[in-house]
Amino acid sequence: MAYELNWIGALSGHDRFLWTAGEQPPFESEYHFEIDIIKPSFILECQDGSFVVTGKNAVYKLNISLKRAETLLRTGDEALDFISNAVVDGDDCIWINDVFGCRIYNYSPSGKRLEILGSGVPGFTAEPVPFEKASFNWMYDLRKGRD
Repeated sequence: MAYELNWIGALSGHDRFLWTAGEQPPFESEYHFEIDIIKPSFILECQDGSFVVTGKNAVYKLNISLKRAETLLRTGDEALDFISNAVVDGDDCIWINDVFGCRIYNYSPSGKRLEILGSGVPGFTAEPVPFEKASFNWMYDLRKGRD
């Protein structure tokens, strides 16, 4: 991953790129996905062998075997402000935290929004409340538990 140069890729065991993704191919690779990702930050492998890639501007799904890239969502869509990281759960649903928006978004593997956690108001909720009323403040990291 080259954060400042806006591209990512996967190396083979022979120091050759199997694939790269970004606006321009930075090196010769077996396949290049042309996507306009800015500051890529996380690459997550799904159970079907595809990859979810997050950047400051968008979330992409790369299907390596089909050589297809799809934009799941863009910053500004769904009121997303600043994508920090994401996790993929056991059903290949994508959980994304929005640092400045103080919310966690859950999307289906195809990019359909399933739910939003958090009220969007910065803070911390100490008492039990429904998920949509919880307050979060500057979350930079999500972790997936065993369940």
